[in-house]
Order: sequence, then C-alpha cells, then structure tokens
Amino acid sequence: MVQVSTIAESLYAKKASKYIEILNQLRRIGAHFTVNLPTIVFCGNQSAGKSSLLEAISGVPLPRSDGTCTRCVMELRLIESKEPWQCQIFLRHEYDKDENPLPCTTEVKFGNMIYSPDGVELMARKAQKALLNPLNDSNQYVDWDFSYENEADPNSLKFTKNVVCLEIKGNNVPNLSLIDLPGIIR
Repeated sequence: MVQVSTIAESLYAKKASKYIEILNQLRRIGAHFTVNLPTIVFCGNQSAGKSSLLEAISGVPLPRSDGTCTRCVMELRLIESKEPWQCQIFLRHEYDKDENPLPCTTEVKFGNMIYSPDGVELMARKAQKALLNPLNDSNQYVDWDFSYENEADPNSLKFTKNVVCLEIKGNNVPNLSLIDLPGIIR
C-alpha cells in the first residue's frame, strides 16, 4: 500500500513556511499594492460555495448564508506551529470610508485570541460588521448581538475593500494563505 502524505507533511511545506510568513508580513504593511505577491484566491458567483471550500481546506467554520454573506475580503493565514490551535482576527484597513486608498495600511487586532475553531465564525461575522461600519469604533462590534438587529444601518457600507484577516496557528495547520472574495452578484 502506498502512503500518501498531506501537503503539510511535504518537503515543499517545510521550505515554504518561512516564505509564507514573509509574505504575510508584507501583506500586513500593504506591500501587495506595489509588489505582486503569490496568493490563492477563491472567487465565483454568489452562493457558489467559496466559503465552504475554504472551510474544508482550513478546518474552520466561516460565515455562510443563503444570500450575500461575504461583504469584504477575508484572508486566512494558516501557519504551522508547535503551539496548540489558536486564531487571532485582525482588521486590515487599506481604504478610507469612501473606499479611497489610505496612505498607510494598518492592521489591528479584533477581539481576543480564539482557542476553538467553533468560535471563529461568529467573530469573523462581527469583524466584517465592524469593517462595514467605518464611522463607528470597531471595538463595539466585538460583543455585537445579531439577534437584536432587524434593520440595515443606513450608514453601513454594503461592501468594503478592507480585509478581515484570520491568523490561524497550530500543529496540524498547513502553511497557506487563502483569500475569499465576495461573490459575483448577477
């Protein structure tokens, strides 16, 4: 019987992890605007299953719904480490409230460290809500309760070019960077 290894166990993965960390650092400071960085991007029609495919690869539940769910770019930074599984969410601000490029990219932590994949979906949804409301303090969305939300906020953006970053580390996590784009609406 032939033993099939996973991508995480390959020689490529061992060499690539250092390069992927450098690429992640470059993205954090906005270098992808001036340098073309290698990226795996998931794009397609609305409700085509992009987020489901990312879930299958990353092992992390992501926000999903029947209608338009992904309203901003979602970047998954998967990093192999000796530490137990953990996820930190960041908000990367590349554009102002009018979607004009900012002179300097900033990336800020959103919420506390998450120690279970089951806690990621809700926090990613809250992080997206924070980016869609650039006039408000993003910290107010860390404890946001969606059950009391019955109308769309007139000041809320429909979509944003800013990015929710999920930095996931663990000993069974492959070294990959994946990007989920909002679906194409026809």
